[in-house]
Amino acid sequence: MRAAYVLGPGLDNKALRVFQQPGWELEQLSPRHNAAPPDALLAFGGDGTLHHQLDFLVRTLTPLLVVPCGSGNDFAKTLGLRTPAESAQLWRRFSDGDARAHAIDVGVIILKNTKPPEIANEIYFCNVASVGLDAAANRRANAQPAWLRGHGGYWLAALWAILGDRPRPMKILARDAGGEWKTFVAEPSLMAAIANTHRYGDGIQIAPRARFDDGKLDLCAIRAASRWRMLRLFPRVLAGRHLGLPEVKYLQAEGIRVESSEPMDIYADGEFIGQTPAEVRAVPQALRVITPA
Repeated sequence: MRAAYVLGPGLDNKALRVFQQPGWELEQLSPRHNAAPPDALLAFGGDGTLHHQLDFLVRTLTPLLVVPCGSGNDFAKTLGLRTPAESAQLWRRFSDGDARAHAIDVGVIILKNTKPPEIANEIYFCNVASVGLDAAANRRANAQPAWLRGHGGYWLAALWAILGDRPRPMKILARDAGGEWKTFVAEPSLMAAIANTHRYGDGIQIAPRARFDDGKLDLCAIRAASRWRMLRLFPRVLAGRHLGLPEVKYLQAEGIRVESSEPMDIYADGEFIGQTPAEVRAVPQALRVITPA
């Protein structure tokens, strides 16, 4: 059996030692695996490291084992994996046939401002895509030293973004069960988060109802509010207790479109993706993930 691996920033082959299992050959992921996919992929790192492997994983349906070694590790924690030791134990179970891969959803972002316009870039994500205040927080967090990102740096960046960002006109449309696009938001807003899972940013529960196996995306849009009001709301958003507040609009849909009067940055899984306008869709059961249960 052949397993490929990828190592996130700052990691070396020492991380592989406890993952050596009889009957398995570990090799670094390379372009040749596109033609001959491995029997599993071990991703050592955080959400950003995983994000860059999603295209390969969706195309090949290679079973994925996430090894949380990054700053936030939100996707791994959603799966129930909090430490590399827990992932190593799960890998042993998988090697022994006591654990298996489950198919879950991902989201895909289709950028509409590409040139020529008939060619749309499509980028997969596993956690959350966002525009507005959260994109500003991601920009600031990505510029932080690694030690700060791993110790609440995103929360600090989010607070700075609250103090410095401003509402911008957005138009957000959702596709209903009949395939029709209907306007859900058409007003100045601070941010819009489109979620495949319930958490991002090192534990912020932006979409508490989101599930990665329901074939839908969850939209959480926050309308214009004063900085003082947003600072007061931040602990509630962090804990996932913000639904029902007058500033918050929330829905679930298979497809969502985001438009803005001026191009706005889009981030997903903590990585810069492009700019609005964009369409975001759920891709059901597109990713095979080795899970504890």
